[in-house]
Amino acid sequence: MIKDDGSRAFRKVRSLLETPILDEHKWAKVPTIPCDGVLLDMEDSAPPHRKEEARAKVLEYLERPEYFGGRSVLPRVNSLDTSWGEADLRAVARSSADVVLYPKVRTPEDVMEVDRILCDEGSQARIFVIIETAGAVVRLQQIVETGLVHGLLYGPAGQALDARFSHFSDGDVFDEMYHYARSKIILSAAAVAIPVFGIAFVPDMRDLRRVRQEVVRARRQGFSGLVTFYPTHVDVINEVFSSSDEEVAEARRVVEAYESALSTGAAALSVDGRAVLVHDYERSRQVLARAEG
Repeated sequence: MIKDDGSRAFRKVRSLLETPILDEHKWAKVPTIPCDGVLLDMEDSAPPHRKEEARAKVLEYLERPEYFGGRSVLPRVNSLDTSWGEADLRAVARSSADVVLYPKVRTPEDVMEVDRILCDEGSQARIFVIIETAGAVVRLQQIVETGLVHGLLYGPAGQALDARFSHFSDGDVFDEMYHYARSKIILSAAAVAIPVFGIAFVPDMRDLRRVRQEVVRARRQGFSGLVTFYPTHVDVINEVFSSSDEEVAEARRVVEAYESALSTGAAALSVDGRAVLVHDYERSRQVLARAEG
């Protein structure tokens, strides 16, 4: 079953905050943090003996949208190869959730099974998946071509664990091992026009200068936005993933000049002495689409 396209709803989402729903002190701060979306986690931050408690909390807050102030909410279930996964999925499917975040996907059949369970419960929730296994990276094209996936999140730490390579090397992130997966995830998302979120992972998450460098790199690489566990990162992500007034004004000038040239049949176009090609026009349209929602 192919659900309605939800990519437009995430066009302006820059920052997604993941904070433990079972940590009352941290969770109480969520309404004050200027993130664009919130992950409601039943998986990594919930120990086995508290899984059902986490599920109950997630279901409670799914029915309290005012707590999030209109922001996007993504409940993350446990995978179906755990004893909690199916119960999580069915419970979320019966809630008001319009997105389900599914972890540790490995095959397109995993996505089809998630969709089958959601359909069994009458849910129209869109499926976002976390790409954090070697199998998911290898089969990524088939996964997105199911037509059932409406967003991707990249989990580099999970990928390192699953593929058994080092996450760090010589005091820094072992970056060369992530090049292939990161590029493939970004290109696969672009091919089917769905959002893709990464994470700015550095050895010292308190080093905001280094975090900013990684956020800038992520935007240049083509990520839609980033997930973070740290509230101090949210402002950096929002700033970097927002087009400045100058960028928007320049994009508008390029679009207007290009469309004017087309209407008059001009063979060449320049703005401020710089040649403007169709690629510049289309990129400027993307800037405006994101800025204007």
